[in-house]
Parts: sequence; structure tokens; C-alpha cells
Amino acid sequence: MPISFTTNWRYATLSRSNFSPVWILPLIPTDVSDINSLMLAQDGISDVGGQAVERGTKAPCGARFTSHMITRAIFLMGLAAMLLISIVDAQAKVVNLAWNTSSGATSYGVYYGPSSGNYTTVALTDASGNPITGTTYTTPDLSAGTYYFTVKAFDSAGNSSGYSNEVSTTITAAPTVAFSASPTSGVAPLTVNFTNSSTNATAWSWNFGDGATSTQQNPSHIYAAAGTYTVSLTATGPGGTTTTNSNPISVASSTSTAPVASFNVSPGTTGDAPFTVTLTDTSTGNTSRTWNFGDGSSQTVGTAQTFVKTYNTTTLSTSYTVTLTVSGSNKPPATSTITVNAKSPVANFSAAPSASNPLVWNFTDSSKYTVTGWSWDFGDGTKSTLQNPSHTYAKAGAYTVNLTASGPAGSNTKSSTVTVTGSGALPSPWQSADIGSIGLTGDASYANGTFTLKGSGADIWGRVDAFRFAYQSLNGDGTITARIRSLGNTNSWAKAGVMIREGLDANARHATVAITPANGLVFQRRTWTGGRSYYTSGAAAATPYWVRLTRAGDTFTAYQSADGSQWVQIGYSTISMVSNVYVGLVVTSHDNSTLDTATLNNVSVTK
Repeated sequence: MPISFTTNWRYATLSRSNFSPVWILPLIPTDVSDINSLMLAQDGISDVGGQAVERGTKAPCGARFTSHMITRAIFLMGLAAMLLISIVDAQAKVVNLAWNTSSGATSYGVYYGPSSGNYTTVALTDASGNPITGTTYTTPDLSAGTYYFTVKAFDSAGNSSGYSNEVSTTITAAPTVAFSASPTSGVAPLTVNFTNSSTNATAWSWNFGDGATSTQQNPSHIYAAAGTYTVSLTATGPGGTTTTNSNPISVASSTSTAPVASFNVSPGTTGDAPFTVTLTDTSTGNTSRTWNFGDGSSQTVGTAQTFVKTYNTTTLSTSYTVTLTVSGSNKPPATSTITVNAKSPVANFSAAPSASNPLVWNFTDSSKYTVTGWSWDFGDGTKSTLQNPSHTYAKAGAYTVNLTASGPAGSNTKSSTVTVTGSGALPSPWQSADIGSIGLTGDASYANGTFTLKGSGADIWGRVDAFRFAYQSLNGDGTITARIRSLGNTNSWAKAGVMIREGLDANARHATVAITPANGLVFQRRTWTGGRSYYTSGAAAATPYWVRLTRAGDTFTAYQSADGSQWVQIGYSTISMVSNVYVGLVVTSHDNSTLDTATLNNVSVTK
């Protein structure tokens, strides 16, 4: 039975391995029982005897329509461009979709998103995880906003139609209901003021629990009789309706005894700082009460409770007024003034050396009573006003440390002797540490313009290093210059020199200019963290000899000099390092079982 369409045709070409041009119609064919006799009158195409016959206009890409192709086309024509959409429950934040049946379709896909044509969500299964085979779909909960929807049909081979027409709808957030009441208890007649803080609402319905109602946004209500009342507020807006209940409103009979606030303070209301008191609630009535402790803190509780508070002062004397207010009372709140007096300090402190550097000491204040200032004298001519300072001593020795603790009531001094061990300290801002896996702990010291480094370690080479490093921080570009005065011969490949290093890990990127006992000068570098090392030979020289290393962006350049005046470039390398790096002096014994010693002078770091 022929079927003809008198509407305009459009097509979209799909993969030719599936089916030929896709035809999307605005109406569903009512009878496709005789596919072979389908007449495509407007484009002049028909199927006669199972052969495609061309009448004037060729199919796109030169393809001819066969009965198999038309069968595919009929499937795609079955998806109507009439997608019906409705919001079942805006407050539930879901959208119900419905569409026409597509002939030949075995499943459907729902596409939607926040703007027209922008479908960020694809639903191919229903809520049970099964393919969508019917012509309806309910979305999961959606947040507030506008959404655009369309549908595709799929046949059993997985071929899809084009998109249907697009529809849209807007989800509006449901109201959020919140309110407060004041007071929440008292003696009848009790006037209660209600403050509405609901959002997304345009109308309100109050039920005051005593039969009275209101539609005002912020109503007041008078409770005439004693009782306990539960208030509810229903808020309505474009997104739906929400209801919430309040805590009960307690109304006492006018003949009842109203609660009265009172409390005790022990051991008293006057004391030396720090002054700890116990506040015991002795109020009458089982209603809520609010404490204001006079120091900026407060607390509201439902029943009588006991609080322990500690008060201090930064002046000779400070007074704190504690107030207890009981809900529903017709009496003034209970108050008590607590006076705290400053007490003359008793200075005290403890001191301990740093685990990583015996010349660095950490001082901890443990002074008692009212202390507002600290004055430290570390016994080597340096001072500090920090409460808990750290100090680096220049050299070993015994130092008498004084701490003067002061406050509004006076001052007091504590003295103690600390014994500093270790070699001569490095000048600020120099530090030193062993890097990598070392066999023996190294050392670094400074005296009379000369740095002395002692270090073990397998080498500065390969993918990880092991050496002693005396360093300081370098931010950005800079240059380090040093004269290597001496180096022990623990191995022909022992090294001493200058280094710029990205980090203190053994596998960090670095550039190094060093001298060896038997192999002259070398320019070594690791261009990637944990990567292999690279090497450029310098002069076949021995100590004493000058070395220099510069950083300009990511370019590191190595120099050598016999006299510190005439400089010769050894080489350069591009190494991508962070801006904040370490620059300093190095020594490695190339033998983890022994220490090698290097001395370097005329050291300068230019930043």
C-alpha cells in the first residue's frame, strides 16, 4: 500500500555502511506495511520490483535508494519532531518527557543541557539501568536552572536518528524555610515576635499552635493562655511549598511564679591573674538562660549549668561583668563583677640545641603570672624581644642567657648558662648539611675568611649525589665565586667546588664546578630531577685554583681561573630550575668510608 508525504523533505547523511540519507519528518508514517511500494513523490524516487528507480534527482553522494535503504530511512522518519514536556513536580526538581513512537526503533536516548544545542547529559537507560524502550522518561533531580531537551531513536544495529525538535523548561528552587521567635517563653499574656528568614518564597502561612494563623512575612502574636505551643511556617514560591516547625513556645500562667535569674561565684570575685572562678546557676524556673561572661564570650543553655572560667589582665587591674538572663523572667538579669589584678612576673625559660645544628639554640619561655613583654640577652652580644626565639651562635662556648619578663605589676629576670658545642659556626646566612646517603657525618666551619668542609659520600654523579653542602638561598639570577685552596686525596675523583642546586634531595637538579685531586677541573650538571649526570672537562689543574658559576634564567655557565682575574669559560648548560634555589660550596670524598677535607676562601655570592 503506497504511502506518500506532501510535506517538505530534509536529509542528513549518515555512514554509508549503515544506511543512506537520513530523512527526518515532522509526522509519523501511519502505515509502513509495504516498504517496497513507498513513494517519495516530491523527490521523484520510487521502488519498483525491488530496484531503486531514479526520477530526476539523484540521492546525495550519488547513492541510489534500495528497499533496504528506504527501510532504514523509514526508521528515522518515525521519530516525530513533536516532543511533549511537562513538569510533574517543580519542588521535586524532576522533568517528565514524552515523545512519539518511532517505527523501527528499539531504544531511545534523551539529551539535555544548560543551553540550546549544548547537551551535556546523555540518558540511554532508565532509573533501573535498562535501555529506554518506551516513549517517556523522568529525569533525576535537577538543580535550579533552565534546561533544553531533545531525543534520538536507535535501531537494533545501534544506528541513530537525528535529534528531534528541542524543548526547554526552567526549574525553580523550592523555598528554604527558617524563622526565629523571641521570646520563646514567659508569662501569659505573652507577645512573641517572629522573624522570617526563608528564601525563594513569595507567600507565607503561619500556624501559631493555638488556632491562630497569619499570612504576614514577620508577624507578632499574643498568647493569652498558658501552655506549650508548636509554631509552623509554610512558605510558597515558584519552586513549590516547604513547611517547618519551631521549638515549642512555653507560656506560663499569670498566676505562676516567674523565673528569677541568680548565680554564685567561687572562690570569690577578686583575685590575681590568671584568676579561675566557678559560676554556679541558682536561678528558679526550668527555662532557657543566656550567660554573658564579660570577656566577649557568651553561651545559651536550656537548663541550669555550672561554668569554669579563667580571667587574665594586661593592666594592673581588669574588671569583668558576668550577666545571666533567664527567659520568661519579669526581673532584671543577675550580674556579678569579677576583678582580676596583675601579679608581678616570675621569669623562667628552657633551652635546647637544634638536632641538625649544635650552634642553633631554641629558647622557650615558661614565665608565670602577668607577662606582657620579654627581653632576651643570649650572652654573645645579641638580643631578642620574641617570646620564644631561636639563636645561632658563631662558635662553641659557654654563654650566660638572661630573660627579663615584664608586666604591668613589675619585671623579673632569669639567668641560665648554655654550653654550645661544635666547630666554628658558619656566618649568617650560611648553613650546612649532608646530602644523600653518606657513610660519615660531615661538617662545615668558617674562620678568618676560610670555609672548611669535611664530607664523605660516594660522589656527585649519576642519578643521586652524596656530599657535604654549605649553602644559602638564592632567588633568581646570581653568581658564586671561590678559590679552592686545598682538597685531600681520598680518591682521584674526590671533588670540591661551587654548586647551584634546585633542592636538598639527593636526586635534585644542579650545576657544579669542582676540582679533583688527579683529574683536573670539571663542569657537572643534572638537568632533570633523578636524571643522569653530564660532564665537561676543564683545565688539568690542581689546587689552589679559582672557580665560578653563574645563573641567568635557565642558563648556567661554568668558569675557571688560575689567578682570579683572567677567567676562562668551561661550558654552559640549560637547566630549568625554580626561582628559589640553593647556592654554596661542596666536598665529596668519593669514598663513603672516610671524610675528605677541603678549604675554600675568597668566597662571594652575588645576588
